[in-house]
Amino acid sequence: MMDEYQRAFEKAMSEVAAEHAKIERAIALACAMKLKCQGIDFNRAVSALTACITLKGADAFQAEVSADVASLFGIPIDKVESTIGALRLADIERAVKVLRKALQNRATQTLERIGVEYLDRVRRAKPKILRELRREHRGFSRRLERDWRDSLDNLLFLIWLCRETGSSVNAESRNPLTDARRKRVETLTRLHARACQTALEIHLLITNGFADGAQARWRTLYELSIVAAFIAKHGRSAARLYTEHHVVGERKQAEAYDKTAIARGLDRIPTAEYRRIQRRFDSVRKRHGKAFTTDYGWAAVTLKLPAMTFSDLIDVVDHDYFREQYSASNDNVHATTLGLYFRLGLHETHDEVLLAGPSNLGLRNVVLATAESLIAATDAVCSLATNIDRMSARNVMRELLAEIAEKSWQTEDDILKRGEATAYALRDGSETKIRSNGLGTTRP
Repeated sequence: MMDEYQRAFEKAMSEVAAEHAKIERAIALACAMKLKCQGIDFNRAVSALTACITLKGADAFQAEVSADVASLFGIPIDKVESTIGALRLADIERAVKVLRKALQNRATQTLERIGVEYLDRVRRAKPKILRELRREHRGFSRRLERDWRDSLDNLLFLIWLCRETGSSVNAESRNPLTDARRKRVETLTRLHARACQTALEIHLLITNGFADGAQARWRTLYELSIVAAFIAKHGRSAARLYTEHHVVGERKQAEAYDKTAIARGLDRIPTAEYRRIQRRFDSVRKRHGKAFTTDYGWAAVTLKLPAMTFSDLIDVVDHDYFREQYSASNDNVHATTLGLYFRLGLHETHDEVLLAGPSNLGLRNVVLATAESLIAATDAVCSLATNIDRMSARNVMRELLAEIAEKSWQTEDDILKRGEATAYALRDGSETKIRSNGLGTTRP
């Protein structure tokens, strides 16, 4: 259905344009415009003259009219011949302008008609298309679950175990909660809760075959785990600075909002509110220094450094085993050129496919990275309070991680060896079997 109306429109307009471009048409229109002044019906004259005028050679002003024009349309032949003989270049140019305007109007009318027809056709086709899409999705999901069930079930169970562990820590740490521990407990428990939620979002994306989208969400999970590990390592001071740093982000958001509010037709931030935000910003800058106002200023002040980046945070907590994957995940978040040409959901031998939907490839690294990062975030929150149960739970987490790693590598290898890699390609918007030629993959 796509592009059918475009082709039909181009064909119709080319035919109309070809007709309007004929010099006979311009002469007929110019002549009809003059005959109108003599009391002859304009539309009738245009129809008659268009059908009956022929050129004599290449001279536009040497035209003859079929003799039956008078009998068919009731136009005196002598008037037609004298009018044609009196035509000047300016008359033809004026007629050409009228024809161009008529062509534009015809195009507009055709587009409006096509728009109505297209909308009606799409609405009538919508139920059938949706049924087919759901059928395809169910089939794809069943096949993906068949291959990836063990890894995905282990990951889901790991998320549950981490969430239960975090819940236990939260309940114990907050009762009773002293002022000395308040910031650290508040920060680490909230970071861990967000990490568990993010892990479930990743699991949902993986379950539906969206490895690249899952990696984009994993990027957030990895950042949460690194920040949590840093605060667990540096204690109450780091937690306090981290929570105070929201003032810096609040001011940045206020500035961004005010820059676009007028263009979007929104009310600007009230002056009193903006001044309150600025006073809070000035206060933390005065207390902690200029370095605090940078993106990771809370960590820089904690370590008494002039500035820090996220890469520096990774070095501090010594969790650099996913540094390369974190860097690559930026391509699934931002509009980089690498993101155009490298997709997790495609094997390296399928780079000619334009991936436009789910795939049963590329899931293993995301599954493994999600499990590792969530365990790291759970380790951080457990630094608040540990006991035999939580230590035992951590041992189970490590066993689950080993099972996930082994099974996910095996699963993707098997898919490629069987030649059953599938992806939704842009070519036709449907599931496409991409042959792997029996190629397996090599573990790093």
